[in-house]
Amino acid sequence: MAARFPVLRESMTPVIALKERIMKQGLIIGAAVIATLLGTPVLAQGWPTKPIRVIAPFGSGGSADITGRVFAAYLESQIKQSAVIENRPGANGIIGTEIVKNAPPDGYTIQIVSNSTHGANASLFKKLPYDSIRDFEHVGLFGTFGSVAVVPPDSPIKTLADLTTFAKANPGKTFYGHFNSASHVGGALFALRSGRLWKVSPIRRLAMRLPISMANRSA
Repeated sequence: MAARFPVLRESMTPVIALKERIMKQGLIIGAAVIATLLGTPVLAQGWPTKPIRVIAPFGSGGSADITGRVFAAYLESQIKQSAVIENRPGANGIIGTEIVKNAPPDGYTIQIVSNSTHGANASLFKKLPYDSIRDFEHVGLFGTFGSVAVVPPDSPIKTLADLTTFAKANPGKTFYGHFNSASHVGGALFALRSGRLWKVSPIRRLAMRLPISMANRSA
């Protein structure tokens, strides 16, 4: 996942701005914003008085889940209230994102988003049950992630050059696995620049991809 949203779009100092953001429907929040909110009149008025739902729209064991749990632990330490991760995977993040959109706009439901849920899906699907811009308040960035190529531990391939050489010598027998739009596009771009030597092997989530790769299977 690469949650690349602006850290802050505007000042969070005025009380009215703070209240508007807290109460926005489907608040999407980052660690930088939590730090800004601490000690403000908004918290003195009672928020939060119950656990916070942190929706991760992908399965357990992936980047959204792991970083979401790290963020939730930090959030709990700052606001002295429980922050509970809820994994709501499905449809490339659409299911979890729609849950956040339809949640009460009371500041108690936030979401871990990615370039899939709020970027790629608008191009991949003819119709979405949400609008990435109008239905959410994109507040802050708390993590970025890169892509790496991995092979089974007993593979003779040690570099990308080795991988390309192997694929050329074994046309149609080399697969790359992806678990979201970012890894799909990255893998496809590398394959394209290397002569279209790889076949695509989609997988539902990252946690499933690793054991499959270690077992030297395509799916």
